[in-house]
Order: sequence, then structure tokens, then C-alpha cells
Amino acid sequence: MCHRIALVAGVLSLTLLLAACASGPTIIANQDPTADFSAYKTYGFVSPLSTDRAGVQAILSGFLINATEAELNARGMQRAAPDPDLLIDFVVSTQQKIRSSSQPSSSATVHRGRGGYGTWGGYSMSVSTTTVTQTTEGTVAIDIIDRKRNQLVWEAAAIGRVTDKTRENLQYVVPAVVSEMFKKYPVPRPE
Repeated sequence: MCHRIALVAGVLSLTLLLAACASGPTIIANQDPTADFSAYKTYGFVSPLSTDRAGVQAILSGFLINATEAELNARGMQRAAPDPDLLIDFVVSTQQKIRSSSQPSSSATVHRGRGGYGTWGGYSMSVSTTTVTQTTEGTVAIDIIDRKRNQLVWEAAAIGRVTDKTRENLQYVVPAVVSEMFKKYPVPRPE
């Protein structure tokens, strides 16, 4: 039963990540200005990852790990255990957004008066149409921690709308989103 709950939670987390790709995510990144990124040669992953549930690695976690490994390996880094320079964690969240808009669709007015002077009598009627839209906004974040200093040195987040299409295509969406996030990864200082 615990495995089923963990797998359902993993699928839910995976769904949230896909949201970031639906209409092109907004990417936000921050870095520690004192960190020397040229000194980092190895990386590993926090255990358990924040995206895992009940001791079971979520499907989403696997996609995030693979995509992050590809990005870091392309930058000349290597995955190492047990003492990597950097530790990596992922955070995924969603939020329901409700938006309403109201637009007049018809109106009618009847007024009586005497030659423009005196009292106005009348009747006014207006009808408007209100549209309510509910969407899901998802955020996926990558946190990179200097293991020796136990200090966050880089973080990036992708924020976007979650759709059924993104949820059904995580294996394609996750690498694309992670790639966009790593475009903001610091270029190491020359040695």
C-alpha cells in the first residue's frame, strides 16, 4: 500500500513539473556571488530527494536526475560518491489559479422626460457575461548546494502552466525545461 501511495505521489509530482513547459516556462535563477564555480568538479544528489515520496524514487525524480546529469556532464563535471563537491535537490509545487472576467453583452435603456428639463423617469437594464477560468501553475526548482560549506550556491526555477499535454509527455518536457534552466548556470571562471 505504501508503494502505491508513493507511486501516486510521484506521478502527481511528475505532473506538476510538466506544467512548467505548457506555454514556455518563466525561468528564474540566483547564485551565490562568492562561489567559485570553477572549483566544482563533482556532484551528487541529496538522498532522499524532495521530489521522492515515502522512500520511493518518483518517476519525476528519475527524469530530473537524468536531465541534470546530462547538463552537468556537458559542463565537464562528474557524478561522484560519497563526497561530491555539489549536492543537488529538486523541489516541485503546484498552485490552482482562478481568474474571472466580466464583459457586457447587451444593454437597454428607456428614459422619459420633458424637453430635457424636469424629472427623468426611466428604466435601465444591462446584462454581462462572466467567464471563470481555472488553471494550474507549476514550479520546478533545482537547488545546488556546496557540500563542504553546506551552502546553497545556485538555484533555478521554471514556472509555468500545467496542462494535460505536459503531464503526458514528461520524458520529453523535463529535459527541455532543465536545459532552459541550465542556460542560466554560471560559467566557471578561467583557471
